[in-house]
Amino acid sequence: MRSNFVKGSVYYLFVPFTTPPKNKYIVLVGIEKTEARVLLINTDIHELIKKMTSMINEQIKIYVKQHVFLKHDSYVNCCTVFPMNAADLVRIRPQGVLHPTALKMVEKKIENSFTICKEDQDIISSW
Repeated sequence: MRSNFVKGSVYYLFVPFTTPPKNKYIVLVGIEKTEARVLLINTDIHELIKKMTSMINEQIKIYVKQHVFLKHDSYVNCCTVFPMNAADLVRIRPQGVLHPTALKMVEKKIENSFTICKEDQDIISSW
């Protein structure tokens, strides 16, 4: 299953795990068997996160000039990794891939994260 995917690929799809559920950009950061690990991309940083220094530091800014599929400069939220069925991504064409510098920054945030479980960190780092 892993060979069908590229780390850092960005997809635009309906995600049921946001509140409210909606279409969002997500970035693929890991695959384990048939389960993908993804992060959310947000146009803005949520007000609650802005108030928490430890959480604001887990947001990686990505720029339209490097990610032409975006409409606005945005943020990869590295606080939470979401599991998804990898088969759901097979049916969707990626919008693009994170710029290599942005992907390295995301990987570093995940590696040093206090909010992401060790199992997810290991899956992501080994992919």
